[in-house]
Amino acid sequence: YETVKDALMPLSNGEWMFVPDGYPTDFASIPSVLKLFLEWKGAESDAYIVHDYLYNRRGYLLGKTGRYGPEPIGYGRVAVSRKWADQEMRWQMERLGSPRWRRNLYYLAVRVFARGRWGRI
Repeated sequence: YETVKDALMPLSNGEWMFVPDGYPTDFASIPSVLKLFLEWKGAESDAYIVHDYLYNRRGYLLGKTGRYGPEPIGYGRVAVSRKWADQEMRWQMERLGSPRWRRNLYYLAVRVFARGRWGRI
């Protein structure tokens, strides 16, 4: 999967993250058998895209609404820790209306199982 247009995603710190058109994502990186029981696309997709982007880039580009739509501000990257990226996914899920049990389950799963994917998604 990949994003189909440039997007701005709100972050818990009050900033906006720019995600470019064509950014590859696998949404929730969970085993296929669990995808039968857990939502991994749909309403929470933005949370997973943000998490994938933070994991891949170990940071994000600040964004703003420009004359022709979303655009990055400058060329610098704001670096983040893996823990912050995982907490941000949980916050995004809350923002999107995910129930507490699901937010906490996914947060625990990425804390335990996603360590090897940091910087490699």
